Amino acid sequence: ILNQKAVLDVLYGDDNYEKAWGFRLLVIDGSKIHLPNTPEIIQEFGTIRFET
Repeated sequence: ILNQKAVLDVLYGDDNYEKAWGFRLLVIDGSKIHLPNTPEIIQEFGTIRFET
């Protein structure tokens, strides 16, 4: 659902997007955001576990 709302609906919702050599081009970079470590954030998004 997040991908649908954050990427597809925003980029392709109005069918008015640029094409490269006739193809739709979607680029996603490796940017990260740091969310506060609060109970509300953890409840909504969960956490990751680092294993060594």
